Amino acid sequence: MEKEFVPYELAVKLKELGFNEPCLACYLDNVFVIKLQSQNSEFEYFNNTTFSFNEKSFSAPLWQQAFDWFREKYDMQLGICHINGGFDCWTNDGDLFENGKYCNFKTYEEAELECLKKLIEIVKNK
Repeated sequence: MEKEFVPYELAVKLKELGFNEPCLACYLDNVFVIKLQSQNSEFEYFNNTTFSFNEKSFSAPLWQQAFDWFREKYDMQLGICHINGGFDCWTNDGDLFENGKYCNFKTYEEAELECLKKLIEIVKNK
């Protein structure tokens, strides 16, 4: 199930950019934890404001949450498409990589990871 969530290193960078959405999971000192609801308590979500055990604890967004956040906050829409036996990434501003040349990632997951890294880099450098 952990593969459905953004990896720790990118969760850290998202927090630095201001990501603070409610999440179903978190990282405690780089250990992945999913919040489970007990029968005797209400379900609580993790976010980077209310959830902070120490400087190495971060909320863990789902991939879709991270991409939705970039769309809503920065008007950056992302697409990953299957082309020539591989996967390419693009935003509403055009191709993310190599000045419009297809990158041809081998797997969708690889494209997803590299696209999120690139979105973080673009926003960080604005």
